[in-house]
Amino acid sequence: MSFRSKIDTSMVVFGIITVGTLITGLISTLSSGENFFTRFSLSILFGIVILYFVFMFVNTRYVITNQDLIIWDSFIKRKIPINEINQINNVSDLISSPALSLDRIEIIHHQNKKLYVSPMNKVEFVKTLKTYNVNILLDERLQT
Repeated sequence: MSFRSKIDTSMVVFGIITVGTLITGLISTLSSGENFFTRFSLSILFGIVILYFVFMFVNTRYVITNQDLIIWDSFIKRKIPINEINQINNVSDLISSPALSLDRIEIIHHQNKKLYVSPMNKVEFVKTLKTYNVNILLDERLQT
């Protein structure tokens, strides 16, 4: 089952400002008097960063299979065995993570490693994980 990331308005505004700034920098670089190699190198760099931001908004999702929680964050794919998930907590945190919202779930897995995600439908996401690992401890705010 696949879950898209919830996207906060603040994240959209941040993304638009960042991409807009990068596009302005790209245009400025292309019209500058710098040599071709400098313009070409900076254009490639700006282009990669712009694509990363766009792809982040389009592709951040969480897939639950019978055995794994697969987290897609832009071009990065992480796999966490569901049987290694110990606890799930409801949090609002600014920690860098594959989440496009501050309304997040903290997943504590293998040896107390923490990961933060923000599925659109938290209740369904947690229920689905619990069907594959009934031993997951839930924050009282996530109990259904």
